[in-house]
Amino acid sequence: MHRPEIKPLEIQVMPDHVHMLIYVTRTLASPLGITIAGFKAGSSKAATGACGLWAEGFQDTILFREGQLEAMRSYIRDNPRRLAVKKLQIDIFRLRRDFEIEFAELGLRGRFETIGNHFLVSSPNILQVQCSRRDFAYRRIPKPGGGRKIARDAAQVPLQEMTTAAFEEKCEEMIAAAKHGAVLVSPCISDGEREIARRAFSGGARVIKLANMGFSPLYKPGGRLFNHTADGRLLMLSPAAWPYMTAEKHMTRIDACVLNRIAQLIAGEGAAQIDYKGMAPSDIDRLVREAIAP
Repeated sequence: MHRPEIKPLEIQVMPDHVHMLIYVTRTLASPLGITIAGFKAGSSKAATGACGLWAEGFQDTILFREGQLEAMRSYIRDNPRRLAVKKLQIDIFRLRRDFEIEFAELGLRGRFETIGNHFLVSSPNILQVQCSRRDFAYRRIPKPGGGRKIARDAAQVPLQEMTTAAFEEKCEEMIAAAKHGAVLVSPCISDGEREIARRAFSGGARVIKLANMGFSPLYKPGGRLFNHTADGRLLMLSPAAWPYMTAEKHMTRIDACVLNRIAQLIAGEGAAQIDYKGMAPSDIDRLVREAIAP
């Protein structure tokens, strides 16, 4: 009523927050944050007769990409179901910052931040997914504001630019092994590694995914990752010495080397052969120790 130029498309009230999908129909005379602050003050007064109902600030996302609007509608509508699943499987969705994995080869118990099914690291059959960028690539298109992004179809499936017979053979081998109980582990850095993980999840596989920074205190997997986690098919790991950052953390060569080496250690006999291109094994292991040592 007060701001007719702003139309609410979806609203979902949760126990400790609210999701609102809004459509701004024209340029506003003042920043959107002022309108949101007014909404918070007005609803606080209506509900309690005083201020203090809301926390400071808010988190917002602007929808640019085709297909994002319906995806966000579905996400907001699905919030109550996801909350119910999380309450039923609280251990799987609990963020742990002190999860330890025994690495006999390094002579230590590595410490990680984790979300997901911790039992996956105890599987007797773990295979490392490692692919060269020369063997597979997604199609990329310009994105608003500069840079390029992965092109996707109407169902948000990444579009393929290039593949090789070697990649398709490796992908088939990995997915066949996963169907027979193998757990796949990878930092999913290259397009090929991401594609194998995507196809593996579609086939019901179990995956350990390594990340190059920790998780925010309120982090929860979104979209398909939520369902994979709820099904016990996903474990996300991050070295404890690489904490969460509010800004995006770009994957460096050191990050990639450390994560690939950790994946090798987790996989054991199922590890991939990796050429670290001039970095000595002792240097790689030293960097791994610095990232995961208690």
